[in-house]
Amino acid sequence: MSPSPLAGSLVLAVVAEGADGSSLECLAIALRRLGPRLHVASPEGAPVTAFGEGELDINVALESVHARYYDALVVPGEASEAFRRDPVLGALARTMLEEGRVVATWGAGAALLAQLGIDEAHGNVLVAVDRFQLGELVERLGRAIAERRRDVIDERSVESFPASDAPGGSAVT
Repeated sequence: MSPSPLAGSLVLAVVAEGADGSSLECLAIALRRLGPRLHVASPEGAPVTAFGEGELDINVALESVHARYYDALVVPGEASEAFRRDPVLGALARTMLEEGRVVATWGAGAALLAQLGIDEAHGNVLVAVDRFQLGELVERLGRAIAERRRDVIDERSVESFPASDAPGGSAVT
């Protein structure tokens, strides 16, 4: 079986206290099926108690996230209240979009992004009406990540390497 074209890609989801743990678990399962890994960020990297799920594992503090390491950002709908006035999330989302990465959300997360000046008109912004459309959203997210990765690979084609950067120091033909 050949590896997924999304193997090695990394998606970041932001969560805050009271997050819907079942939505995050569904997201993780759907992404795992497609190939990308999921990292979860919270303010200050603090553990988060999820609604009905207990404590969520956090990989990184939102404040220390570097957009270049992630192929996509997911803003769950229930994150909207906690991040409404968070300048870090807005800056991260804008940077990711400027770099051609994908931002996805559902439910109230779309209103949060709109408050931050980000909507589907930016391109690479994917929105689902609610978490019950999460499967479809993840499929769209996977296609968008794959397209972006193809574009990046095309930009790095062998013909574009100078002779000094080619293996063995000679041009690759």
